[in-house]
Amino acid sequence: MHRILKVALAASLAVVGFATKYPGCTDTPNVSPVLDLPAQDLGSVANGQAWKMEQGTNVVYLVRVAGTAYEMGYAMGQLVGKEIAANIANLENYLVWKGHQFGDQYGIPAIYQDYLIEQLMPVLHSVLDLNKQIAMPFIPQRWIDEIQGIADGSNGKVTTD
Repeated sequence: MHRILKVALAASLAVVGFATKYPGCTDTPNVSPVLDLPAQDLGSVANGQAWKMEQGTNVVYLVRVAGTAYEMGYAMGQLVGKEIAANIANLENYLVWKGHQFGDQYGIPAIYQDYLIEQLMPVLHSVLDLNKQIAMPFIPQRWIDEIQGIADGSNGKVTTD
């Protein structure tokens, strides 16, 4: 199972959940810049270039890639593979943190929280694997190729386990 694909599928589910129109929304596009900062050049590779914009804890990575889907993914893996891997780890750590928050709310001792979280993480991965199996016929091959390219280009930082 592509770990990065699991995260992408989970994120797409979250986006679908928030795609409903909110009361009072005028549908007026926001044309304000995300960050009004100079971009720091992070380097370039054969099919891409990356930049970073940073202000305190706000960090935005910009990546421009070209080529086939696989080549674009490969370039992205080379340029920001470490950051992608860190983001995946942050998501997993967030889930553990939320599990502890839930346990604390109900007075579950920390040792039991750790045990429950350890038992539930494989279940979560199995649910994401099932989601992948269901969604796979509807995922264009180019996305699969790009994800494989990210993993290959990251030199082991992002895996496809």
